[in-house]
Amino acid sequence: MRTHWPQVGIVTLGMMGFPHASPANISDPSPTVIVLGAAQYNGKPSPIFRSRLQHALNLYQTGRVQKVIVTGGKAEGDRYSEGEAGRNFLIQKGIPAKHVLAETRSRNTYENLKNAKGWVTTPVSVVTDSIHMPRAIAMAKDLGMEAHPSPSPLPENTSKDFLENYAARERLAYMAYILMGEKATGKK
Repeated sequence: MRTHWPQVGIVTLGMMGFPHASPANISDPSPTVIVLGAAQYNGKPSPIFRSRLQHALNLYQTGRVQKVIVTGGKAEGDRYSEGEAGRNFLIQKGIPAKHVLAETRSRNTYENLKNAKGWVTTPVSVVTDSIHMPRAIAMAKDLGMEAHPSPSPLPENTSKDFLENYAARERLAYMAYILMGEKATGKK
């Protein structure tokens, strides 16, 4: 049986210098943005999702993007998908419906991007927060997309405990993706 411990050690050391979407590695937005889903509650975006949507709205209102794709499926028992909730939010805020698409079948970041890929020509900008961004951009590039980060801020009232747990989870998820690729997303 072959062991992966050397690779795990190398990746772990590399994660100590975990990349972030800092201003130094952010380019101007592309004409199309893909907003990665986050939780929604009965059609109302969660604070993190709302922050991502607000960022996309600001890009649209300043004329920096022409099309927004909002991604995310339904959790069991939900009436709305993340994609639907996000699209409705943006339309209510003034983006014309013809400029907002909703991807509604995905269950994770990889599927968000894979499903949205069919609707875009690259380059695209990916909207998510800076903690989630490195893994999202790696996945988009692995899917053959020319993807650029456009990070949204986290809500101001985000707790330190949440941030620490979220950052740790993302580091582990990114490491798993580096080691296992698409299999790390639960796909066989």
